[in-house]
Amino acid sequence: MTLSIKPLLAAVIGMITAVLTIPILIIGLIVTPTSEANNPEAQLNECDAQMRAVGILARNASTTQVTTPNAGNNAHVIVAVGEKMRIPPQGIVIALATGLTESGLKNYANDGQGGDLKPDQVGIEASLRLPHDAVGTDHGSLGIMQQQWPWWGTMQELMTPAIAARTFYEALLKVNNWQNLPVTVAAQAVQGSAKPDAYAAHEPRARALYAAYRGAGGATDDDEAALVGLAGSAPADPRAPPSADTDSSSNSTDLCNILRVGVQQQKVAERNPVIQSSEAGVRAVRAAQSQIGLPDVWGGGGLDGPTGGRFDCSGLTRYAIYQATGKTLPRTTYDQINTGVPVPDLSQMLPGDLVFTNFSERGPEHVQLYAGGGQTVEASTFGVPVKLSQFPQGKVVGRRVL
Repeated sequence: MTLSIKPLLAAVIGMITAVLTIPILIIGLIVTPTSEANNPEAQLNECDAQMRAVGILARNASTTQVTTPNAGNNAHVIVAVGEKMRIPPQGIVIALATGLTESGLKNYANDGQGGDLKPDQVGIEASLRLPHDAVGTDHGSLGIMQQQWPWWGTMQELMTPAIAARTFYEALLKVNNWQNLPVTVAAQAVQGSAKPDAYAAHEPRARALYAAYRGAGGATDDDEAALVGLAGSAPADPRAPPSADTDSSSNSTDLCNILRVGVQQQKVAERNPVIQSSEAGVRAVRAAQSQIGLPDVWGGGGLDGPTGGRFDCSGLTRYAIYQATGKTLPRTTYDQINTGVPVPDLSQMLPGDLVFTNFSERGPEHVQLYAGGGQTVEASTFGVPVKLSQFPQGKVVGRRVL
């Protein structure tokens, strides 16, 4: 009997189509849920059932060697370390933006030729004997985060990307209300950079890198992570999602686990609402931050943006508050100080509060927008671009207008 080739070919094609279609359907379930859109738990159950039925484990990240200095992909390592520490996604994006800004994600040694070393930093050229991607001369900076040796750690630690990332996250978690700060403000609160405005330019790429390497923590061996002080630690942040309830036989992160963590994180956020700042205050800070780099000139700025490409101090705060809420502040600093309510304890300042300084007989001559993390956004003086600044010293009055 002769076996017809057509039925056999059709069966093979059908099997291939099924293999290709099922993962696509699963991804579609997660990315664009339809009938179960209002029931995340049902999505989880359905996703798990489909994955088990076809025997597919859709790994989205390979094992990361976090203990090796000069690891092959430093962005991968930053994500893996953040996930091992239970850092929320925003924190990982902040770390990636910092690494991109400080080093281009290269692991820097330092040849000590910059001429600006402190006495404790003499001998930093020994870093050239450790694995590295590039050589720098900036003060006593080392590694992917350009952290200062020896105050941030030993030479070996700062040039081990996983430890440098862990050290950054530990410092970030000490910044009050960091979850609600713009990336630029949060990164600057940790790094104290001489160019604090630079982080914003790298935020889009940082978010893309996080999306590309999400799940790297689950694919990292616990024993290896323990060597850099990561394994076995409790969640580092109260708003971080708990560990996923997955099969202990696998350390990999599959598509269903990604969905599961998202659901758990949503539940934790609902139980722990952020009350340190208002959503409007954060929007105001982001509006002001978007104008960084524009020149300062007296009388510049309107409700919808700069006038003639410029802002002055009260024009900037007026613009930011209006963009966030539609609320219109008076035009001048002298009048803005009479709006809202006083903040008697400056340690309780929230993003979006107004900061008044430089008092004369007429009142305050300058106003800034508090950005959080001990920083403000301001149009400081004629000819100086809008910038991030440290919280002012001396006589300061805070007003809450949101």
